[in-house]
Amino acid sequence: MLKKGTIDFYPVFGYTDERAAFTHFIHNWLPHRGVVVTRDDIPPLHTLTDLIQYKPTLLKEIGGYSPMEAIPGERFEITDTNVEKAFNLLLNKRVDAFHMQEVVARYYLKNHPEIQGVRLHLNLFPPVKSKMLGFSRRSPYFREKANPSYDPKVPISMRNPLTIMDENSTAYRFAKTLEELYRSGEIQAIIDKYMRP
Repeated sequence: MLKKGTIDFYPVFGYTDERAAFTHFIHNWLPHRGVVVTRDDIPPLHTLTDLIQYKPTLLKEIGGYSPMEAIPGERFEITDTNVEKAFNLLLNKRVDAFHMQEVVARYYLKNHPEIQGVRLHLNLFPPVKSKMLGFSRRSPYFREKANPSYDPKVPISMRNPLTIMDENSTAYRFAKTLEELYRSGEIQAIIDKYMRP
């Protein structure tokens, strides 16, 4: 959808060279910490390798790196994974565990109080201060211009992009507003209100 411009942005989107062709990446300023989600028949895990003893079937993440790739076990793969499907697969015992961002899992569970028998295993991954938001280059709200700091001797990357956002675009103003909300503490207040139990 980002590639075609049918949506303007995706709030958490991992960088790849392929995605960079149709996406501009900006900080979303959300705190990110991965959690392992299991049914509550698996006791609290203290390390990721504690999961091995349960010989789990893991939900394979599509389109990105998962820190659970190092865990041996069967993989259940579907091409259109989303939060609802992941929890349904877990509760229907098609998978035993999956990796997800804590804020996403908490938000989903808070809005679906009927879901019982699930455990979030925290502190297995170090927190990441900020991840990226992917903004479609085909969005009517996005405009770009040549990056005056681009170094042709260095590969194109997030640190050395060929283009930057035009300061007069809505996407640029959106990025600046997100940063202001983070620095003022408003993003944390929203997380505490809507995503904490």
